[in-house]
Amino acid sequence: MINFIESIYNITTTVCEVALCVIIFILIPLLIFRKTRLFSAKGLFYFSYLFGFYLWLLSFLITVKTLGLFWLIVGLLLVGIGVLPLALIGSVITTQWGMFFNLLIDAAILAFLRIVGAYFNKEQ
Repeated sequence: MINFIESIYNITTTVCEVALCVIIFILIPLLIFRKTRLFSAKGLFYFSYLFGFYLWLLSFLITVKTLGLFWLIVGLLLVGIGVLPLALIGSVITTQWGMFFNLLIDAAILAFLRIVGAYFNKEQ
């Protein structure tokens, strides 16, 4: 099952890299113009779900590899979002600081997309 999740994660990583380019080079500049602001805000908000799925998959894999299956199940029982804090804890315990900061940066990107997308959606 882990191999299946890893293959989905690899595909999602590629899709997120393309989506990040679209966000940086198309959607964020379109926020400048009033006529395209709503389209851009909706795009940012929808892309945030893709990044949320990517972050959840990454957290899932880190949790199962660093803390084991028991803690993965505990994280999933916490409404599914418990895998992110457990992945952060697992990366600290195994001193994988690159992975720790990667999770934090991905969570910040997710929060940015949701907040900016929601703000400009309500502004219109």
